[in-house]
Amino acid sequence: MPEVDFKDALKNGLRNDEYQDRNISFLTDAYNARPTRNGASPFIGLTQPFTYSTAHPFPQLFVGKRQNLVCYESGSGGIEDLSYNYSQTDLVLQPLGAYASERAFTAEPAGPLGPVTLSAGGGPWHFADHGESWMLTNGQAVVMRVPAITSAVTYFADETKFPLTCCSLNGRMILGGLAGLVSGNTAFKNAYGNLVTTTGSIASTDLADIDDSYVYWSSPGSDDFLWFFFEWMMTDIRTGGRKQDLLQEALSKNLFGFQQVPWQDAVWVTKPLGNGFVAYGEHGIAYFRQVGKTFEMREIATFGIADRGCVGGNDREHVFVTPKGQLYRLKADLSLEFLDYEEILDDMLSQQITISYNEQRREYYIANASVCYILTETGLGQSSHLVTSCQSHRGVEMGFFETATDTEMRLLSDTFDLGTRKVKTIRHFHITTDNPTDFSGIIHYRTDSGGAFSNTGYVQAFADGRIPLRASGTEFQVGVKCDVASGKRVENIVVQVDSKRRVSV
Repeated sequence: MPEVDFKDALKNGLRNDEYQDRNISFLTDAYNARPTRNGASPFIGLTQPFTYSTAHPFPQLFVGKRQNLVCYESGSGGIEDLSYNYSQTDLVLQPLGAYASERAFTAEPAGPLGPVTLSAGGGPWHFADHGESWMLTNGQAVVMRVPAITSAVTYFADETKFPLTCCSLNGRMILGGLAGLVSGNTAFKNAYGNLVTTTGSIASTDLADIDDSYVYWSSPGSDDFLWFFFEWMMTDIRTGGRKQDLLQEALSKNLFGFQQVPWQDAVWVTKPLGNGFVAYGEHGIAYFRQVGKTFEMREIATFGIADRGCVGGNDREHVFVTPKGQLYRLKADLSLEFLDYEEILDDMLSQQITISYNEQRREYYIANASVCYILTETGLGQSSHLVTSCQSHRGVEMGFFETATDTEMRLLSDTFDLGTRKVKTIRHFHITTDNPTDFSGIIHYRTDSGGAFSNTGYVQAFADGRIPLRASGTEFQVGVKCDVASGKRVENIVVQVDSKRRVSV
């Protein structure tokens, strides 16, 4: 009697192409299930630092070198510091600067930021961190902590000058989408021009046309990353302030710079990868590799990403979603791997998508306000929680997510017919798991490949894992479920098929 083994399907998870042939080792449902090399395991929830009502894509958690930040949606929340309280074992929410002395900050200015509420709205926050300096931008506003030119530290927020994206790379601040920072007659262009006029020794550069298709990298150390963008900083430079010599040196040595991407549209995301950073936009992807003191650009793709939230990963690899709902992986050697899953992800494009990376488990959470998928090292499954962010803090994977009310684990195979259009009969099938009686099984069957599937209904498994179901047809799908997925794992499903006998269901 032939057997159909679904061990590989449990490892591979959801199918990545709806037009694949029958009898493939994939699933069409993997709810509350993580594909692993040992079968389907349940989603393991993150540790939430405190209870907060989530509304995807907020809140977002960022673990920095000096400060840990929780970012909410502008207009309805704010930005607060999630600092470690040394008298407890948990992270606790405190206003920015509350633990300055414990973290050896320099003196804080009077009335430090936080929590701050912005009115401009915006999308997911991007974070660039250099310890003493950091930047947050959501595409419509910016919040920063910087060593000021005339004082020790300054926090400030601005809804008139902002980049669309930011990140940090080897001591440099990387910005992209600069139209919010510069336009024809801003302090940026004026300050640069005045400095050139004053010194007479630095070649003039026309910055009038810098727009959202440009990226900017600061000098190493990033102390200069905001000098051009705010008039109060440039005033001190132009009048002989203490940073003027450093600025002239940076200009003359080409320590910072600007570059336009190959596509004539906005840079939505900048993210470190290998020895450089990647700029992502709706219509293109480019890589900037550090060469000496500057960067050289290489075009990666003539297609781009769906929105500002749909790139995740670390400096070894990125995963991103295209405007067509296709999933790709970009590695540090710049190899581009087509993962697909358009059948699944295309339905997510009507809402904001975010991708969060779990560093310890090497898993990606691809989420919008309705659904969340888990991309593991072996395949794609579906999470029972809507994850808004994930960060590693002191060896613990922390983040925020919306708790699901549906706690089932559900697994359903793709269509199989054993390579023949003859009518066949499933006599029974067997599930390999720790507690078989927690599971029930079902058979979907049909005789017309264009018709709808009928099903047997769910029947509970015996203690030995056997599920006493039978059905006849030309094509089948088999599935199992358990009411509460916590701690459950399915290692294999084996189906017994008889090609000689038929049964009525």
